[in-house]
Amino acid sequence: MTTIRKKTIYLNTADVHKLSTENNCDTTFDVSRFGLQCNNDQKLSMALVRCMIPTVTSYLENSGIKYVFSINTTEPPTVGGGVSLTTTCVLAISDSIYQPPFYVASEDNIVSVIPFYIAQSVDDIVNILNILLDARMAGDDEAQTILAVNSHTGYLEADDLGATQFKLSIQNSYFWQTENGVFGNDFTKVDGVKIAKLLGINTIFPQLTQAFTVITNLADASINREPHLRHPAFISSEGLLIQTNLNFDSFCSVENGQSNVLSNIPTIVGVQNRTFFVQGVGSDDVLLGEYRVGNIVHQSKNIVNAHKTLSDKNVTSIRLLVKGFENDVRWCNTNITYVIEVRWLV
Repeated sequence: MTTIRKKTIYLNTADVHKLSTENNCDTTFDVSRFGLQCNNDQKLSMALVRCMIPTVTSYLENSGIKYVFSINTTEPPTVGGGVSLTTTCVLAISDSIYQPPFYVASEDNIVSVIPFYIAQSVDDIVNILNILLDARMAGDDEAQTILAVNSHTGYLEADDLGATQFKLSIQNSYFWQTENGVFGNDFTKVDGVKIAKLLGINTIFPQLTQAFTVITNLADASINREPHLRHPAFISSEGLLIQTNLNFDSFCSVENGQSNVLSNIPTIVGVQNRTFFVQGVGSDDVLLGEYRVGNIVHQSKNIVNAHKTLSDKNVTSIRLLVKGFENDVRWCNTNITYVIEVRWLV
């Protein structure tokens, strides 16, 4: 088909979202005044020329009041800490709020709520899990067996800081799935699977024959950590999907097939020096780690091939959603910018 006309439109989510509590990853733009109409013998096509997505966009989905990960230890808590040997450390995910570890007596859980962004690393998850283990102890006491990522192999291991070795047990019910991808039970969430995978933990049944994955340096005591079942810990740069309310001549396999995907955005982010702190229980600020800041900048290298024809003859609104490959809408409270080219074809 031949291009007879084209128009470039510049969209900024800050023009729609005025509050910091609003999600810039789900934005509807009124383009009724842009003149995006064509005749019956013509077609419209659209391409994403450029977009900038902040690296503080969520990597893990908000879990609400539900926990997505659980870890326990055989290390006895310090006397006077108010917890018991059975006290479990659990993690929930928020959009932007950090909640330091706190004890829920009715559940016998130490709980922490954190956001987790594209810009963060495996070390940040490991650090918060270790902070939860420390929170089981009284005062300034620290856990003597914690998690660590081996700098040579990349495997998640137990790090014994004292003379006594303890076992760290991760509850499999939060992430195990069958070989065809069906989740094991109601506890399982997509976030739990993602956390387990980024920690290099096997998530596939029937290899998960026990209720817990056990990480320890004690001889013959590890579970679900055989050499063929453990993997290096890393953050997957899986990319982001830009979905719309429009129908294109394209196909995406997400959710059994969709035709509304405008583009796939790689999420390779360079490391920059910036840190954040979370106030620990009974301690000073605890450094959780270093994360990457800035923007994911996507620039189409071939605008012509990036174009997708639309079934619509008249476009009055464009809804743009930033999604993961699990079809979950990501969350970001700062502005996202898009440059889109529209062409008229005959």
